[in-house]
Amino acid sequence: MLQEGSALVVGTDVIKYEDILRLADTTLKRFGHIDAWINNAGIGAIGPFWDIPINDHIRIIDVNLKGVIYGSYEAIKIFKAQKYGILINTGSMTAKCLWHIRAPIQLLRRV
Repeated sequence: MLQEGSALVVGTDVIKYEDILRLADTTLKRFGHIDAWINNAGIGAIGPFWDIPINDHIRIIDVNLKGVIYGSYEAIKIFKAQKYGILINTGSMTAKCLWHIRAPIQLLRRV
């Protein structure tokens, strides 16, 4: 039987490590523990690699790579201290498809 629960909303930009720290701290203060952490942010760019502005490439790396690293790093520290926890990293189906117009993502996967 499911019990009533509660939710906590904490606006977080995954490319800002200080936001990840605030998310974890706020959650621990409210609930006392974290059972599961899900890294689910992801972005992409469509078009030939050379036509996509460099700042868009940088943003993709920041969100899709650094965001997962920051979230995972903080979650694992908490889980080790608690001696339990589940870390889930998601990816879209398009990350598994080779599309020439998704060159930034495919380039990263092949390096």
